[in-house]
Amino acid sequence: AMPEGVSHGASLREVHNLTDRSLHEAVMDTGLVECVRRVYLCKAMGHAGSDPFRAIVIEVLKEKETFRRAEMTDAAQLRKVNVSDTMYNRVVKDMCVSRGHNWMLKSGSETMP
Repeated sequence: AMPEGVSHGASLREVHNLTDRSLHEAVMDTGLVECVRRVYLCKAMGHAGSDPFRAIVIEVLKEKETFRRAEMTDAAQLRKVNVSDTMYNRVVKDMCVSRGHNWMLKSGSETMP
């Protein structure tokens, strides 16, 4: 059976794109993730202490591709979120990789265990 909205004359590319779009919509409809530059990030990990900082990191990553530690700690201070070194490292390293003095979003291949 063809996926909903696909005619029998549809190309394989059209079916693939429809499937990608449907999957993306289903994932986003959960409300549990953010999609930043085609990378899905959990909005929260269930840690009351670090989830507010996680939201700030995601917000900054939506606005810019790279950031420096000082920028992120300033953003946290502005929002009155206290960030320890341990929390910073855990949250940022979960979503980002270091490139010199900058942090940038991990690509899909870097997020796999």
